[in-house]
Amino acid sequence: MRNFKRFDVPSTPYFVTTATLDRKPLFASPRLAQIVVDNIDFYEKRGDYELLAFVVMPDHLHILITPMRGSISDNLRNLKCFVAKQVRETIGGSGAIWQVSFHDRIARCESDIERFADYIHDNPVEAGMVDDPADYTFSSCSRYAAAGSGQGPDPR
Repeated sequence: MRNFKRFDVPSTPYFVTTATLDRKPLFASPRLAQIVVDNIDFYEKRGDYELLAFVVMPDHLHILITPMRGSISDNLRNLKCFVAKQVRETIGGSGAIWQVSFHDRIARCESDIERFADYIHDNPVEAGMVDDPADYTFSSCSRYAAAGSGQGPDPR
């Protein structure tokens, strides 16, 4: 694998996709999916990033964040590292649970943020897991629906 320097733009929203190793559906287990959600919330509350949207799918994670502390790479490394640690503690075993890298795209305008959030929230519907994005437990869409604010973040 080639090492490269990831392009980093401070205080900019990033749409990130990261997958489990060999696309193993670890997060089909609600207990393991909740570990991901709990870690997403922890790092948001700690102030590492502003969370705009997320969905935990059985074999991957989509997340839309604006890093507030550190780079996008720092944020994803922390999140993936501690999720992996807690998953291994829960199910036993050792070794990697995530693919090494991740795919990211920068949101350049408000319409990008809205488009990325819609894509994230519609992912469980497109996968045939639910009919309504708000019904998927491991997604920020259910939070927006519960708060009465629709399907996505206010991009401002």
